[in-house]
Amino acid sequence: MSVKIQINSLEALERLIGNDNELEIELRQSVAVAMTKKYVSALVDKQLLKDVIAETQVQKQDAFHAGSYYNIVLSDKIKQKIQEYVQQKIGDSVREIIDRYITFNLLEPIVERNIDYKVQLITSEVLNKQVEEKVKQQIKSKFNI
Repeated sequence: MSVKIQINSLEALERLIGNDNELEIELRQSVAVAMTKKYVSALVDKQLLKDVIAETQVQKQDAFHAGSYYNIVLSDKIKQKIQEYVQQKIGDSVREIIDRYITFNLLEPIVERNIDYKVQLITSEVLNKQVEEKVKQQIKSKFNI
């Protein structure tokens, strides 16, 4: 069962926490987890997020005893996973941008030129046929054929 508390002022929060450093760390952790779930989870791989949260949970007690919540350090394995994930996402984004650039700036003009050429070719053929018909008609009329 979870309890939801809404605090609208810093004074109320300070009164609630008092001098309880462990409660302050718990609140900070809860806020960090909630914000991560709300704002970052849509951008991050779910399993990677679970791994980071699990690792920070394990280190939470050690950090409290060291005197600061900010002493939590991610393992090299988690850092590597994050780096690989970010590189993949950046690569995907760059590929998407390049694909869009190619489509709109390179392929589209080529297609338009090709369409223009085909239209001119068809128009020329139609005009040639019309001219040919006119010439035939005039020849027939001149020579009564």
